[in-house]
Amino acid sequence: MTKMEKILIAACLICLCVGLSACNNSENDSDILKLSPSDITEQFFSAFETSDYETMKSYCTKSCIEEYFHDDNVFGMIWAKAINIEKDPVVSEDDKYNIFVDVEMETAKTSALYPDTETSFYVVLEQLENSSFLIDGFTTGY
Repeated sequence: MTKMEKILIAACLICLCVGLSACNNSENDSDILKLSPSDITEQFFSAFETSDYETMKSYCTKSCIEEYFHDDNVFGMIWAKAINIEKDPVVSEDDKYNIFVDVEMETAKTSALYPDTETSFYVVLEQLENSSFLIDGFTTGY
């Protein structure tokens, strides 16, 4: 095999990997559309345990990202591990669903909760026109 053939094969393999990766990402986006409010909440906190803010954003509305995500924390927490996630959401409005969660966390020094390591709050999900759900915010009451 010549050097040029090896380079061509390597380039083809790179293109194949990039193409498969792009397909996989679009499948993940469509999988999110099929998740229930409690599933969305579980996936969000699975990423939150490791402070994976970019993955967390895929489960949130744009307004949630703008309001609650900061450089080093989300809603005042650097990371949070869900200890309990209610399975059945409470419907507060036609398109809003609340799921109560208990978490262990590390709070940012600027957080009103600092230095607490445990708290509970509602995750507010919005049902979109395509019947999928995204996290739209967090609240201590509704």
